[in-house]
Amino acid sequence: MTDRIFFLERDMLMLYFFMAIRNTWHYKHKSMLNVFICAFVILLLNIYLVNIVSNQQQLQSLPDAISVYCRITNLNGSQEVGLNIKEELIKNLEASSHVKNLVSTVRLSAGVNDFPIEDWNKHLNLLILGTNSIQGVVGLEENNVVLIEGVDFEFLESSTLQCIVSQEQMEKNQWLIGDHISLKLFYSHYARQNEILFDPLELISFRIVGSMARINLYTDGLPPDILIPFGAARDIYNRKGIPFYADSAFFYVADPLALNDFKWEMKDFGLVSKAPAARYTYTGDALTVRDSTFITAASRLQQSINVLGGFRPFIFVVVVFIGYITSYLLIYNRKREFAIMRSLGVSQKKCYVILLFEQFLLMLGGGIIGNMFSALFFLDNFELMIIEIIQFNTLFFICYLSGAMIALWRLGRISVMEAMFKGD
Repeated sequence: MTDRIFFLERDMLMLYFFMAIRNTWHYKHKSMLNVFICAFVILLLNIYLVNIVSNQQQLQSLPDAISVYCRITNLNGSQEVGLNIKEELIKNLEASSHVKNLVSTVRLSAGVNDFPIEDWNKHLNLLILGTNSIQGVVGLEENNVVLIEGVDFEFLESSTLQCIVSQEQMEKNQWLIGDHISLKLFYSHYARQNEILFDPLELISFRIVGSMARINLYTDGLPPDILIPFGAARDIYNRKGIPFYADSAFFYVADPLALNDFKWEMKDFGLVSKAPAARYTYTGDALTVRDSTFITAASRLQQSINVLGGFRPFIFVVVVFIGYITSYLLIYNRKREFAIMRSLGVSQKKCYVILLFEQFLLMLGGGIIGNMFSALFFLDNFELMIIEIIQFNTLFFICYLSGAMIALWRLGRISVMEAMFKGD
């Protein structure tokens, strides 16, 4: 019995389908108009969707186009190098997921080979810069550095006892790339009344793995004579039990779209905004965030997305209205046909289903054509936003069919006798 009902319902659906096809062909001019309207609406909806998705993609790719640069300074912002930046802060920045491309430096002084500490002022003739990136050396480009085979600039991110020496010092001391040199390192620190003192660190042997050209545009004081890894310098401090302070630090925000989270974390690290009116200090505890350009661009894109998104409910209300008007005008002159079907014993529900099936087929055809034209016009974006297009098309079908159902419901309220004997 169940199988019989199933096959009966299947046959009825096939009958509705073929009747809808026959009616579509019989009223082919009206059907073509219906298909054209649906295709045009789909095309407009896809243009609207492309604009939203395009703005969203631009917003997501904005961090790659506009980086947010951050620099640690003293409280009044007057000094960016020669600071005392606590090791704990550097470690927090290194571990933070909101920070990328952190460049840290530390300045040391050195003399060649061992010498009595009391003669330090006679022998400290080398400026050492510990850095974890070549970007930490102002005015120095990678193409101005010659490295030994098998070594790249990543060694600066390690703690290896290797160094890059200026060509001037290479010639003066008759050093060659690959040589080992002994350097007696001294560190500087601030005493009371901002007096700078020099104290010994350690006598260490470094291997020369590269040479660098003279830096003519160095703006942070005297250019360094030797570059060593930042981690190697920090290890020396820790091994000697001396509090470590970085000299400078700058970085970029990993995800500028999460600026608020980034700034809250920086506050947790103890960093504050610079205060130009504050008194001078050499402590690096202020953070300058150059985010105005990014915020302006992101705000404009977000505003465009919000404005376009705000029209979405209104657009689908219009689609319901279009579905209603189109269906009503195209079936209005078929009232007599509807009345004849009713007089021949076809139930109102079946008449309703046949006409709805017909509208569905026309709408489906229009949707396919509209999406084909959309794919031609927006081929680059169409594949990337296929999921959004499917969702949008589904909403279109629901809204358009809702309008068509309202129109068919109004047709079903017409009196059969009135439709049979009254002219259109």
